[in-house]
Amino acid sequence: VKSLLIFGSSSLRMLQMMKLLVLLSASFFSEGFIIQPPLNLCKHAPVVNTHQRNGGVGRSTASGTCLLRMQAQDQILRFSPGDFEILRAVGEMGFATITDWEYYTPRNPLDPNQPSRTIQKNSLSVRLFEGKISSGSLRNSRVLLKEFFPSARSIAEQELRVYTDLVESLPEGGDLAETPVAILRGWFFTTDECETASFQRSWMQRFPRTQPPSAGNLWLVFRWEGNRAMSDLPRLSKKKETFWDKLNQPVFGRRDAKETKFAYLKRLMKESVSALVFLHERGIVHRSLGSSSISLSTIEFTEVNQLQVNIRDFGFAARVAKMDDETLQKAREAGANTPKEIVEFVTSQDIYAMAYALVETVFSVLATPREDADVQVSPIMKSWLSNAEVSQPGQTPRSSNSESPEDQNSLKRLIEDVFGGDIGVGFREYCSAEERWKDVVEFLDQEEGAGWQLLDSMLNCQRRSKQRKGIADMTEEEVSRIEVPSSFPTQAPLPAVPSARSLLSSPLFSAEPSNWWE
Repeated sequence: VKSLLIFGSSSLRMLQMMKLLVLLSASFFSEGFIIQPPLNLCKHAPVVNTHQRNGGVGRSTASGTCLLRMQAQDQILRFSPGDFEILRAVGEMGFATITDWEYYTPRNPLDPNQPSRTIQKNSLSVRLFEGKISSGSLRNSRVLLKEFFPSARSIAEQELRVYTDLVESLPEGGDLAETPVAILRGWFFTTDECETASFQRSWMQRFPRTQPPSAGNLWLVFRWEGNRAMSDLPRLSKKKETFWDKLNQPVFGRRDAKETKFAYLKRLMKESVSALVFLHERGIVHRSLGSSSISLSTIEFTEVNQLQVNIRDFGFAARVAKMDDETLQKAREAGANTPKEIVEFVTSQDIYAMAYALVETVFSVLATPREDADVQVSPIMKSWLSNAEVSQPGQTPRSSNSESPEDQNSLKRLIEDVFGGDIGVGFREYCSAEERWKDVVEFLDQEEGAGWQLLDSMLNCQRRSKQRKGIADMTEEEVSRIEVPSSFPTQAPLPAVPSARSLLSSPLFSAEPSNWWE
């Protein structure tokens, strides 16, 4: 979608708009928190063949459309509301519309009235509950229940379609539970029972701050894996190490705190890229990747050997072979005409989004806490922070006295607006001058700067894709005038657009074990 708007005093146009499913709020309690007995979702609803696999499975009585193809019905089951007991509410989700802007006239990257990206959060669309299955062969299995409001019904149905495609892409005998995605158990619709006075009274007694569900809402049932996400790591990294934490570390082969974080982040980056490889090589693009859509088996840095990464929230995902007309139009406007070029265009968006999720995580985890008296914020960073305050509607606000510019939007402005994508030289020199980022530089400098090279490949993949797609229509003189970041080798001004698979060959991952799907 392109439109010409007047924003302040500058003309600009919309480059791309991406809708992102984000976690608006979450609550976490200890296992012993439940005082009252769990609430049955529809206490009097009949339980009919808990794991239905007959020809009628997957048919919505509300719409009459088939939600699941027969091939996927052995692994993705249709449940009844009476099959579940809700233990607690764990969070809510909504949408954020992210718009990237390009200006026709030169702009000052430090001017808050000339943003390169705006973010606007929309209303609540999904609720999350922890529950358990109360009958059938999966009885007492803990599950995550995602209730989609009517405004998000199409997103829930799309997530079901994507999981169907993933199941069908597995080899014969393959199990979805062994893949790097959140495991979908099944789905169901709430019935009219949820609108009876007795049910609503029981619900409000158990969950006084949460409105009862409505009849006809579509629920997706996922295997319970906890609510640990990549977005939780920055908060955890600021936790001070206690005496008991040190006591619980192994006697032999003990690492200091920095080495432990380095090892964890290397595995996290490798596992995240590997999960993206799994999707792309099965023809699936996520299209709304963020740190909240990447779940982790552990967020304890000392448990690096147990770390596994799963990708979740496929409401905006799609098969490359079934891409919508709007995406195909954007690809053509970027110069992608052949099937290979279109695949490069759509997969590069996932790589780019994954890169910023990793950049934000690495900087947030390794940045020296602001309360450390030995670390001083440089005048350059103070100047950057004072100019980074956002005042326009729809943008993410920043406090002008903040001393922690490790959020994704601030880093994006630095990398793209200030340094023009020059990650390996310009941005690295800037980071080296900041005392609070010394551990970040040390981490990315490993294996002769392999970390910077990896981020350069991922963050600049869209730019390289556009350059390669447009070169066929350019004269030799026009090609010679292409601006190339100084970190690119002069003998290869137009590097190949990287695939997720090619990123796994980074020297940063040389010591990391491979997964079965690689």
